[in-house]
Amino acid sequence: MMPKKKKEETDIEIRELKNKDVWVVADIIVDVAEATDGEIRNLIQDLSSDDEAEKDDAEVGMEVMMFVLRNAVKNASDSLMEWFADLTDMSLEEFENADVTATLEVIEQIKEQEDVGRFFSRVSDLLSGLNE
Repeated sequence: MMPKKKKEETDIEIRELKNKDVWVVADIIVDVAEATDGEIRNLIQDLSSDDEAEKDDAEVGMEVMMFVLRNAVKNASDSLMEWFADLTDMSLEEFENADVTATLEVIEQIKEQEDVGRFFSRVSDLLSGLNE
């Protein structure tokens, strides 16, 4: 009997974030904001007014991104899965049936993209500006 081979990680690659992603992420942020009673708005305000930390847009954006991802899993998972499938150029069904590490790899690759923090920060700013 041959020993089982250890399964390699998937070779998932995501495309660069594009203009259309602004609207997808905005919709996800709105879903998360509604589901968390505006908690994201409070987070953005707290991060933006935190004089001591003096966080730049990228740092604020990364914190917003992590908040959105954590809460989207509970409150906007369908939208999140559709977006991840689009980022990987897979159908939703292909992405749902991909290796168990697929979602983690997508999140890691999103975090590694240049200016992703600024991207999330600016989308958040845009939405908070529309709600004023």
